[in-house]
Amino acid sequence: MAARFNEAISKKLADGAVAALEGAGIPAARVEVHWVPGSFELPLAALTLARSGRYAGIACVGVVIRGETPHFEYVSRETAAGIREAGMASGVPIGFGVITANTEEQAWERAGGAVGNRGAEAALAVLEMAGWLRARRSSPAALMGKRRKSRELALQLLYQLDLQDASSAEPYLDEFWTRHPVDGEVRGFVESLVRGTKLHQQKIDEVIAQFAENWELDRMAVVDRNILREGVFELMWMMEIPPKVAINEALEVAKKFSTRESSRFINGLLDRVHKELRPPE
Repeated sequence: MAARFNEAISKKLADGAVAALEGAGIPAARVEVHWVPGSFELPLAALTLARSGRYAGIACVGVVIRGETPHFEYVSRETAAGIREAGMASGVPIGFGVITANTEEQAWERAGGAVGNRGAEAALAVLEMAGWLRARRSSPAALMGKRRKSRELALQLLYQLDLQDASSAEPYLDEFWTRHPVDGEVRGFVESLVRGTKLHQQKIDEVIAQFAENWELDRMAVVDRNILREGVFELMWMMEIPPKVAINEALEVAKKFSTRESSRFINGLLDRVHKELRPPE
């Protein structure tokens, strides 16, 4: 992601970043260069790309040179803070390759001159962080954490759809993900849970009514009703998820969003569904 202001120097930074990635073995076809008007616009553009789920990392490059007014201070500070916040909000490594120099000569020295190339340095830092994050996120504990987060978000979306008596999540997804930015893996699992639950909701509600002795579905708390719907969907249609995991995860979500009494009720009902209705593996 490159800022066009002071374009000749910025191009050296962008070229340095691309060359560093290619030198590290990243195929040219997997590297993209996007331009924005100036350094101040870098954070928003980087966050937009990061939230798309298409990029393992983003290097931001640009040049801010001190002038005779405080403008330099404002742009430099806000650009650095914005790039940091974009990385924190998206979970995607975003490198800071913006030169903040007192003179144009200093900027050139840091764009492939005597002091190195800040674009190349930012790209290599992003590459290292992407590898580090990938290793952390691929561990069993990290995967379980992502699945827990996905189930909690799925409950929140199902709760919203229930209150609005909506049969499909599609009209609400863009707004929901704007409020809850997550990586592509979490988003994909959430949407599969919600779409599957809504698709089979009539059958799921029949199952819940069958086992919820002395409880009418429409009199249940909205949270409990949708934890059950999500749990029944996992038990009956997501055969790749072990039943114990599906039930335990539903209980963990219930502990966070519901009551102790509800957790016992949910545990008993899902256990009966597992024993009596789950298709044989």
